[in-house]
Amino acid sequence: MDPRLRRYLLRQITFVTFSVALMFLLAGRLDWLGGWLVTAIQVGSLAAQWLIVGRRHPDLLLERSGLGAGVEHGDIPLALGMAYGPFVAMLIAGLEVRLQGLPEAILIVAIAGVAVAVAGIAVTVSAMLANRFFGPVVRIQSDRGHEVASDGPYAVVRHPGYAGAILFYVGLPAVLGSWWSVPIMALLIAITVVRTVREDRYLRAHLVGYDEYAERVRWRLLPRVW
Repeated sequence: MDPRLRRYLLRQITFVTFSVALMFLLAGRLDWLGGWLVTAIQVGSLAAQWLIVGRRHPDLLLERSGLGAGVEHGDIPLALGMAYGPFVAMLIAGLEVRLQGLPEAILIVAIAGVAVAVAGIAVTVSAMLANRFFGPVVRIQSDRGHEVASDGPYAVVRHPGYAGAILFYVGLPAVLGSWWSVPIMALLIAITVVRTVREDRYLRAHLVGYDEYAERVRWRLLPRVW
């Protein structure tokens, strides 16, 4: 494995481990189903990224390990919010458990939340498989021969990765059993919509062939809606 990828993987494992440990520390208890469910989802998402996407597009993981040249700097705070917002929600949920006790166990709600969150991860992973230019921030990756992705989920909507993120955000509060995390997820969904508009405008202006693609695939996030 490329040493840069090894360092990137180590950073991700360390961050997830630290976040989960801090979440349970804030909760002050380990008998919290939502905490363990979200831990399993985070570990599964990380594994899918490396075992599925990494095998087909190791260069994509390298791209996602840092910021390349020509980054659209206005996108950076939005990208950071989307990336780290769920971990903030996990910590807030841990604090909610400490202050208000364990949420009432409604298994069907937790299962539904897991299904929606996992579906979101699956959509995002499929987008990464179909688009080896699925970078962490908006930039035209001229150094990697950037071209329009139009296969897989990109034949349905123009920004399937963001559609997957929204599904994940919708499911997370139910997984955690946390009301306090709902406003955070609502904010992240709003950020995702704003980022979709900004990125779509940027790609139309800077990526060759994107205008023609946008004429063929009319929907940004949700078919027949928007």
